[in-house]
Amino acid sequence: MAEKDEYIKEAYEDLKKLSLDEQKRLEYEVRQKTIRDHNSQMKSTERRGKKLWIEIGSGMKVPLFF
Repeated sequence: MAEKDEYIKEAYEDLKKLSLDEQKRLEYEVRQKTIRDHNSQMKSTERRGKKLWIEIGSGMKVPLFF
């Protein structure tokens, strides 16, 4: 538990530093948005990829090419 508290304390200290420095806070927000956008794009690509497979009569799945 003490180790967990140490990590929380360190994260809190980092957060305090970021909140004091406007430029660092903005850079952090841009990085976080980039990460969220990337993850969203990857998930969307995965969903589209799954839709490109069709099931034929025998139950075998084959890719559908356009």
